[in-house]
Amino acid sequence: MGLVIGGIIVYATRQSAVSLPPRSIIILHTLIGLLAAALAAVIFFNAWNSYTRFQFQGRHFVFGLFFLFAAVTDLAHILAFPGMPLYQPHAPDISAKAWLTGRLAQAGAFLFCPLMTVESRIRVGPWTAMTLAGALAVTAGLFLGSRALPVLYTPDNGVTAAKVLLEFLVMFLFLAASYLHRRKLRESNGLLFQSAFLIIMLGQLCFISSSSEWSTETLLGHLLYLGAYACFLASLVKSHFDTPFKKLDAKCQRLDYVLNNSPLPIVTTEIDGTVTFANRAYIQMAGSTGLKQVIGRPLDAVLPGLAPSDREAVRETLSEGRATEVQGTLVCTPGIIQQVKINAYPIREEDGKIRGGFITVQDVQAQADLANLQRLHSTVLDLSMGAIVVVNRNGIIAAVNREAERLFALERQNILGKDYRTVFRKNLQLKTEVGLSAAIKTGSRSDFTEVQGAKNKYYLIATDALRDQRGEIIGAVANVVDISLWKAREQMTQQRVKLALVGQMAAGITHEVKNPLTAIHGFSQLLMERYKNDDTLYQQLQIIKEEAEKAFQLITDFLQFARPKEPVVEPLNIAEVLHSVVNVIEAEAFLQNVRVELFIEPDMDPVNADRGQLKQVLFNLAQNAIQAMPQGGTLTFKARRQGPGQVCIAVADTGQGIHPEDLAKLGTPFFSTKEQGTGLGLSICYSIIHSHGGQLTADSTVDQGTEFRIILPCSPPKQ
Repeated sequence: MGLVIGGIIVYATRQSAVSLPPRSIIILHTLIGLLAAALAAVIFFNAWNSYTRFQFQGRHFVFGLFFLFAAVTDLAHILAFPGMPLYQPHAPDISAKAWLTGRLAQAGAFLFCPLMTVESRIRVGPWTAMTLAGALAVTAGLFLGSRALPVLYTPDNGVTAAKVLLEFLVMFLFLAASYLHRRKLRESNGLLFQSAFLIIMLGQLCFISSSSEWSTETLLGHLLYLGAYACFLASLVKSHFDTPFKKLDAKCQRLDYVLNNSPLPIVTTEIDGTVTFANRAYIQMAGSTGLKQVIGRPLDAVLPGLAPSDREAVRETLSEGRATEVQGTLVCTPGIIQQVKINAYPIREEDGKIRGGFITVQDVQAQADLANLQRLHSTVLDLSMGAIVVVNRNGIIAAVNREAERLFALERQNILGKDYRTVFRKNLQLKTEVGLSAAIKTGSRSDFTEVQGAKNKYYLIATDALRDQRGEIIGAVANVVDISLWKAREQMTQQRVKLALVGQMAAGITHEVKNPLTAIHGFSQLLMERYKNDDTLYQQLQIIKEEAEKAFQLITDFLQFARPKEPVVEPLNIAEVLHSVVNVIEAEAFLQNVRVELFIEPDMDPVNADRGQLKQVLFNLAQNAIQAMPQGGTLTFKARRQGPGQVCIAVADTGQGIHPEDLAKLGTPFFSTKEQGTGLGLSICYSIIHSHGGQLTADSTVDQGTEFRIILPCSPPKQ
């Protein structure tokens, strides 16, 4: 509708246009331009004042800066108009360019400011100076570099297509801005804002239909823009005066909402004790049917059953203006007497004069019951064998028990308030999600599930959602049980069962296989001696002899595994044993491009072990590690204390690693990840360490490496 009306006006002005003297046009154009620039400057100062005095949002001040920029370009537009001091005959369109620059700045103000979110306070002075400097720089650029820009107007041909396109662009930008401001335009008090946008559209139609800088359409467009400025300024002034009242009304509504939704019964009174307000909690406690039964009643009537001395103390709050706290009994709903704590505070005006009183009533019995319940809750949690972790809806840890402190190796104050994902990931290094996220999002419950952590740690974790009285999810709880020790014992039991089965099998078949192998080996040697001149037959007999020796060695290893030699233990210096192993293995490691490192904790206690068997285990683990690094790497030996009375020896590589499904099979006879391996070497290692009363465990990550840890008892100190 606005576009249709604008078209009619433009058509009428073109039909009834009167040729005005050029000097009259210049004077009229100058007056309109100065008024427009002045209004733009006033809009800027209004935005400045609103931002600094009334703490408006930063985008309001940025909006004013755009208009300050437009005011400067409007002045340049006036001064560069034909017949004015800065008019350039060789560049007659500078005035039009300055005008369009200002309109683009205004369109930008309406288009971009609603999208801005300025959190920090803006330094008004520097930003104003930068805006002025930018406007002056742009204006100077228009004068100095006008020829580099498209021509918008020539005295001979009038307005060019480039100017029409730019006018359409300005119109489009204002239409887009009106969409962003659609909520404000629909408001009941948005008439001024609506009028300003409508007038701008009509003004743009005038400029689009204008054929020269001297036309009546151009002057009409300037007048319409002047009217739009006035509407914008009036809207801003109205908002300037309405905003404090709106904020005050909003604060009153928020205060009323907070008081009425407070679980604490609240009453306010006049200075004479007449009740002026009571929130819902008090009306419910007093058993009243509504606010009308309380408002206007005396203070004695709303505090029934309170001792006279306590009632007098509350009155002193109104008369003397000091806060009072009393404890006593109140007769609340019929037949119910409650132990309560009453706090009374004076309400003062700005000059300090007492206006009334603010009274809160707190159920002391409920508070005591809650404290007892909290102590019971804390005691039960601390007696739990599992680590209990309670989180809120955001995943922040709200409560833990003593077992959780032990499990995470952190004190309670260092756990509370942290994101559970960070604590679980850093301290337990779990391979999978705990399940608290699902409990918080969907309310799902998970029974105890086994989850693996780092360094052979295993946990049973159960989770469930926490709900309030309405059934809404307010958080979640996790019960984490450390089953690493039980898991290790289970693995040792399984290993002992394997060893027992293998021992029984070895006892039955070893000798039956060994005797034929001895015969094959012996006869192959005799035949080799007889047919040593026949090269083909000799080579075939040589293969028979070597394969028989391999089978014989396999049987020997199998016998050693099934019936290990009883270790001859003695106190051993771990440093000496490791140094001797490293000295031997370094040569082979050097040939395979493997660097050997040795780290020994100082003042290590001696261990009870068989020197030969311990070296055999270390050599076997070292050779496996070197073979796992075909491209080279690092082989590391470490020795450190492991708890009271134990020593840990670690052999680590940076090789291919072992898949998780293969880790559980380590130590099983004839299971090997190597193509030519038998699996007996590692089985013998497990057997030797177990016969020493120790443990052999492995931890591996694919493509990162493997670490075997030998845990042995220390030698008891000499008496």
